[in-house]
Amino acid sequence: MKFTSDVVVLSARRYSMTDEKTGEVVQGTKIEYVEDWDPQPQQNKRGLNVLSSNFPYATYETLGDVPAVYSADFQLVAGARGKATVVMTNLHYREPFKPFAKSGGAK
Repeated sequence: MKFTSDVVVLSARRYSMTDEKTGEVVQGTKIEYVEDWDPQPQQNKRGLNVLSSNFPYATYETLGDVPAVYSADFQLVAGARGKATVVMTNLHYREPFKPFAKSGGAK
């Protein structure tokens, strides 16, 4: 199953490190985003859920400005122990994110 949803990408961070056990170089880009701006009430928690997804290292260079609105592709895949997991597979820049209007009278 595949679907597309608009998300606000808040940040992108690339990483490159060496796995101490295997010596293998681990690289990627971590994307942090918000999909649902209408949080559901939860016990002992207030506010929005910030989600994250990992992409290849080179994705960092292809991203536009952040924060921004992106059209994100998602796919349902088999995760650990065969459990269904939704993963973000692609991002397409749509427009800048404008959190609030600027006020001329603010000091």
